[in-house]
Amino acid sequence: MKKTLLLLVAAISCSMCFGQRTIIDGHSKGICTDPAVSLTATNVGETSYTVEFTPNAECDHYYYLTMADAEIGMWTMMMGMTIDQLITQWGIETSGPETYTWTEQAPNTLYRIFALPFDADGNSYTYSSIDVTTGAIGGNGTAVVSVDVTDITATSALVTCTPNDQTALFYDGLVTAEFLAEVGADSVCTILIENSAYPFYETDTWNWINLLSNTYYYAIAFGQNADGEWGDTTMFIFATLEGVGIRDMSEQPIIVYPMPNNGNFTVAGSALDNCKAQIFAINGQLIGEYTFSSGKVNINGIASGSYLLRVVNSDNQCVGTKKIVVK
Repeated sequence: MKKTLLLLVAAISCSMCFGQRTIIDGHSKGICTDPAVSLTATNVGETSYTVEFTPNAECDHYYYLTMADAEIGMWTMMMGMTIDQLITQWGIETSGPETYTWTEQAPNTLYRIFALPFDADGNSYTYSSIDVTTGAIGGNGTAVVSVDVTDITATSALVTCTPNDQTALFYDGLVTAEFLAEVGADSVCTILIENSAYPFYETDTWNWINLLSNTYYYAIAFGQNADGEWGDTTMFIFATLEGVGIRDMSEQPIIVYPMPNNGNFTVAGSALDNCKAQIFAINGQLIGEYTFSSGKVNINGIASGSYLLRVVNSDNQCVGTKKIVVK
């Protein structure tokens, strides 16, 4: 009888062990599998990518986050956090399978996507990650960004900046004509770069609000090609409304920058096609007439001093006048 019982116990034990050994999916009671999330990247383009997140059965919830690979070390050091803490603090929390698309990313850049899983008790486990590299854009030609301004009111304007196919990145912004005349276009471009978190890569449309009424503004855009060469700066001048109707742009003042200058300067304003620049001494004597080249005037060789610039059209009608200082 004892022998029979022992054999029966042994048989039951073997059966239990065999049963555990044959369970390989980890979902049975008694088999511990850590929560985890698998990641799959799809539709990787120049400025966007899509990632599919699939948690396993043990994952109660998880956070996911993407960062440029070159910035990961910077952020962990600046924030004094581990990668796990960054994912939890900055990431998106969810549960179950999910698909997410990131847009407005930098072209030709390595990004890392993280997923940090948690169990039902709130314990975190090892994060999963994958890398994607966005495609390159731009060419070796001249970067040109077109600017269009519509929907102008007394206090707002809709500005659309569109890069050509040679543009790899660009910056844009809005500045009063008065400020541009004071500091010059180069300084304005430097300010825009320094105050922009990131450049733009695709068409940027922005409704500017809280503008001054009855004021001239320049919408400015400029970009680089794939070789890092800057193209020409595009400047679109417009005026906000006085309350009724759009201000007559033929009455706008001309803008001259930089000021003072060394005899090379730019004239901006409307209706400058087929115009020429006349330079007069303070006593009214005509010093010379000069043609425009993309709005630029070159009067090198003139003595330092103050002069009167008069812009006239093909009918010799005055478009605008401005005092200039040559040093």
